Amino acid sequence: MKNFWFLPAWLFLVMAPPVMGADSTPSALSPYITGEAPPSGRDLVDGSLRRAYYAGRMLGELCQAPRPSGSEAYMRGAALLRDEFARSLPIARLDEVHFKNWRPLAPASLTIDGRPVQTIVHHFSPSVPEGSLSGRIIKTDEEAFAPYAIRDERTGEIAAWIRVGPFGPPHTAFNRTPENARRPIFSIGSGDVALLEQAVELGLPVQAAAPAEMVQAVSHNVVATLPGRTSREILVIAHADTVYTSPGANDNTASVVIMLMLAHALAESRPEHTITFLATTNEECGYLGAFDYAERRRAAGTFDQIRFCLNFDSLTYGENLLLTTEHDRLRDLLQEAHRAQGLASQVRVSRGAPRLDATPFVEAGIPAIYFNSRGTPDSHNLSYVHRPEETVDKVDPRALEEHFLVLKAFLQALDREPA
Repeated sequence: MKNFWFLPAWLFLVMAPPVMGADSTPSALSPYITGEAPPSGRDLVDGSLRRAYYAGRMLGELCQAPRPSGSEAYMRGAALLRDEFARSLPIARLDEVHFKNWRPLAPASLTIDGRPVQTIVHHFSPSVPEGSLSGRIIKTDEEAFAPYAIRDERTGEIAAWIRVGPFGPPHTAFNRTPENARRPIFSIGSGDVALLEQAVELGLPVQAAAPAEMVQAVSHNVVATLPGRTSREILVIAHADTVYTSPGANDNTASVVIMLMLAHALAESRPEHTITFLATTNEECGYLGAFDYAERRRAAGTFDQIRFCLNFDSLTYGENLLLTTEHDRLRDLLQEAHRAQGLASQVRVSRGAPRLDATPFVEAGIPAIYFNSRGTPDSHNLSYVHRPEETVDKVDPRALEEHFLVLKAFLQALDREPA
């Protein structure tokens, strides 16, 4: 038995809801104590204590390092997820996704008047001109996008943008500016804003570097299917990749683990709908994995079988759920499933079209619902989003258990919906 998941499992045991019944006996826990696999995937999630052990073990194995798409760490994680789905489901495979990948060659650097400033560059940011940039910081008219910029002292043009991390520390994200006009985006912490203001006022010199390259790469979606009585299909999505700066325990590994637990829990049922579980690659860089999967389904002539799309993202920052959907029936079913669990947590609803990995399905008119826990009052770990500190101990185990229960009930109710 590997020891690296002992601490996460211990945390789950301490913080998970109280457990009563047979699954709390030592004999029921013996597969985990000895390191031997239980005979079926269903046994892995039979009872809250077993779910806590299983979630802790999976998080420990998956969150040892960042898993950006195209990396060896991502491939190892994808293979593990495929094998875990295969414990319970008859179909579990890896689909190749070919894409143009961004790869940093060294950590980004930013200095103002010789003083180093902590920074992270947004992924898919090009290298600064000539490998390094010297200039002055200016304020921009793009307050919502990037309030500061670096003006190249050689050309007089804006050569890079500077954004302030939304949760305090520097924060990376996908550089979504048009490729033909893309400039590097440096993120700084809110504590360094005063220094930037001083640099603007006094015209202090700034130096920046963000070496990176673009390479052709291959990554993989993980696809697993629970056949139903009909070809009508519920598609459940959670992205399996992380940003290059974080092991992504909350964003989005714990959500993938919840999806995996749902697959195990439902595997011995015979649902009316076919349920497909999709762990996507490349969500953090333009939802490429979701779009690739949608195109595969169109090419196979099966895209129209998808009746509903559920997108799980960052479910364990806190116990309160945040939903985004345009469909009142999906909202009502989820709220009923939540009430049926008798939980003290809340559900907040944002009416609108889900995006992110749900985008290609929403654009095709498929009813979709997006699940998140960010932006709710108990989301106390947001300062770790996309940061190296977002490790397994930052996962809220009670949120993981409660959201598993709610989403299981929701899936079962959705499966009973008439054609």
